Amino acid sequence: MLGKLLLEKISLVGARVINHPKTGFNAALTAAVSSIGTVHGLTLVLINRFNLPYQFPIQASTLALGSALLVGGGASFLPALRASQIDPVQALRSK
Repeated sequence: MLGKLLLEKISLVGARVINHPKTGFNAALTAAVSSIGTVHGLTLVLINRFNLPYQFPIQASTLALGSALLVGGGASFLPALRASQIDPVQALRSK
């Protein structure tokens, strides 16, 4: 019972941070850039260890990151627009 309550509280706090427009975008952008950097760093370690040929096209990673941000922004725009049109008091009262 206590574990379930704690898990609900943690998920609510996490949802508030991710759903905040500015913080959510910054968190997503930070996660995306750090993921690309981590994978690139690990790849460099492996190619140096095994003497493999490797090229990192910055244009491809920029295109991938830009596409992901556009799709994520586009997918969240309509739900955010709908949520902005709901009365907050009514939304909190309903389950």
